[in-house]
Amino acid sequence: AQRFFDLTRYLDKVRRFFYKHRPDVVVLIDFPGFNWWVAAKAREFGIPVVYFVPPQLWAWGSWRVAKMRRLVDRVLCNFPFEEAWYRQQGVDAILIGHPYFDELESRQVDQAQVAAIKAGGGPVVGILPGSRDQELEYNLGSQLEAARRISSKFPSAQFHVACFHAEHAARVAEQLTGPFSQLPVTIHSGKTPEVIAAADMTICVSGSVSLELLQAGVPSIMIYQGKWHMMLIARTLMRCKFISLPNLIADEELFPEFIGHEPLGEALANHACQWLAHPDEMRVLRTKLTDLWNKTARPGACDRAAVEIVGMAGNKRQTKV
Repeated sequence: AQRFFDLTRYLDKVRRFFYKHRPDVVVLIDFPGFNWWVAAKAREFGIPVVYFVPPQLWAWGSWRVAKMRRLVDRVLCNFPFEEAWYRQQGVDAILIGHPYFDELESRQVDQAQVAAIKAGGGPVVGILPGSRDQELEYNLGSQLEAARRISSKFPSAQFHVACFHAEHAARVAEQLTGPFSQLPVTIHSGKTPEVIAAADMTICVSGSVSLELLQAGVPSIMIYQGKWHMMLIARTLMRCKFISLPNLIADEELFPEFIGHEPLGEALANHACQWLAHPDEMRVLRTKLTDLWNKTARPGACDRAAVEIVGMAGNKRQTKV
């Protein structure tokens, strides 16, 4: 009930702001639940609406595309497949690229840290357990079990866990007991770019970090686990072939994907060991990833977005005149 009253209060503020200031354009970013209401209010005042970083309706909520058609004047898409999907649904969409590409291109990596990670001599396997608490909770066990199995076949392999922050690092350390107590694991906090730069391959919870792996050209195995009923719902609602962005962009499974609530350590390890036993496969994949990045990662997404937004605002001003 409190959330309903909060929503009503915020929307009333939006309505009063639109009434008083009559902006030339409204720009929505992600978060469709609340933004649909904002778009509807903008429509009442005849204000053009642009969606920047649109919701992933192509993956989870295709039935909501009618709202997008009705309430939004233009969608600024991050990926080519996204633009094509929205256009097929009758939405005015244009490709601008992803702002994250600009951030990745300008990111500074600590090369001394990269060299230190590589110093062990054996293959470096990065473990990326996600940035959210629940991702760590449901995926780390399978990732560590995969590491244990890999280590038994490739004793020289070194495992580096890239944690989002110190609290996650402490939680990972707590798990390194029993069958995992002898694993050659190093835990890092806030050093994901360095772990990726040093890695020969990674076992990664699927998310935006997959774009970092694409940029670095690192062969990676994607995992996504959660509560069994949530995974069942996800499988039922999912409307796309893949969950990781590089696979969606390429329209092929460059990064193997493993999804479910059951233990996945053995399956992850089998694929990782296949790669480690046949490094030529990883070299071929690295080339494919580099080619895909060079084709996809156009810099200047925010500049192109600004041009589109200013253009929509200009159209509104002309209609006022």
